[in-house]
Amino acid sequence: MYLEPRDHPRFEKRITLAYYLSFICQGLISSIFGPAMVYFAGRTNSAISGITPLLVFYNLGFIISSLFISRLFDRRPGNRLIGISICTASAAVLGLCAVRSRWQLFLLAGIIGAALSVIDNGPNVMFTWLLGSRAKRPMNLVHLFYSVGCIITPFLISLSLRHMNSIAPVLILVSAAVIFPALTLFRLPSPRAQADSNAAASGNPDMTGRDQILAAAGLFGLLMFLFASCQSTINSWISTVLIRSSLAGESEAAMMTSVFWIGTFSGRLLAAWLVGRVPPARIVFGCLLISAANGTMMLLAPKTLLLIGAGVFIYGFSTGPIIANALGIMKERGLVSAKINGIVLACGQFGGMLMPSLFGRIWGDSPANFVPFILITLIASLANLAVLRLIMRKG
Repeated sequence: MYLEPRDHPRFEKRITLAYYLSFICQGLISSIFGPAMVYFAGRTNSAISGITPLLVFYNLGFIISSLFISRLFDRRPGNRLIGISICTASAAVLGLCAVRSRWQLFLLAGIIGAALSVIDNGPNVMFTWLLGSRAKRPMNLVHLFYSVGCIITPFLISLSLRHMNSIAPVLILVSAAVIFPALTLFRLPSPRAQADSNAAASGNPDMTGRDQILAAAGLFGLLMFLFASCQSTINSWISTVLIRSSLAGESEAAMMTSVFWIGTFSGRLLAAWLVGRVPPARIVFGCLLISAANGTMMLLAPKTLLLIGAGVFIYGFSTGPIIANALGIMKERGLVSAKINGIVLACGQFGGMLMPSLFGRIWGDSPANFVPFILITLIASLANLAVLRLIMRKG
């Protein structure tokens, strides 16, 4: 069922709210693995390095889904695709309660990654179909709601580990909580895909030709790769690094993931206010600059739990607005389609798969290498953004 023009005023706010709820669902589910790495290692009788492949399987599922399944948004009612994906992720999260082997864990992680890719890609592209030029602020807000979910789950995991020494109650609660938004999406009509949404068709003077469009999409993909490398490494390993370095216990370390996402929420809230006042490219550049400066300070400062917590909060604050505003730059350049969005998000998820996995394999037992790794990644992102802006100006 598609949204007809005559029904647009009646359904616009309801669809917008449903997309916000879907991103809360994505946040609730995607933030399970980071603070629970040590718990899952115990459940499967594995060393930390032994369950590191779960990050590979999770991101591999996300990438495959981004490249193939997400293309269906151009051809099928998108709200139903998102609803089906939320239900699939819910079932997989419930399955985590019964995990006893690493391969069960890896399989469920892959299914969750594939489902969350559809949830992630859908609203990001369909907001432009639903709202057109008014999509900038909602696209920032939708990532704000994602942060809400990412704050809640690690906090609940911390409490559950402290009082019950298990995260099963949290998994059951999350699995049940996401069903209502899924059922809501099944009942709502879907925005229709925009025909000829690339810049060559729309007459955008900055992008006139298939080669330029592909070059720009490739650079956006590289930016997402480097950014996701940083964010996923923090999200996946901060709890384990603190435990391994004896800076925090298991429940306190899980809380640090919530600190990161509280910072992300704050940054996205500020970015939502800045939309329309500051160009997206300046927001992204400023965020990366703050992140690099914060990495330098974390590198030089004493390694106390308080200072690390402050640094993690600033990382979250400065990296939070990047995705929505990078997609905003893409929209300004006419790069709006489910296919292009899927490719760019897949590049980001490849970074989110590769770098945390390498970190776990090579540096997992040496926490002192954590901050330099993040700093190098962010400096590379700054260089990439400078090249991207240069290409855009010459386009």
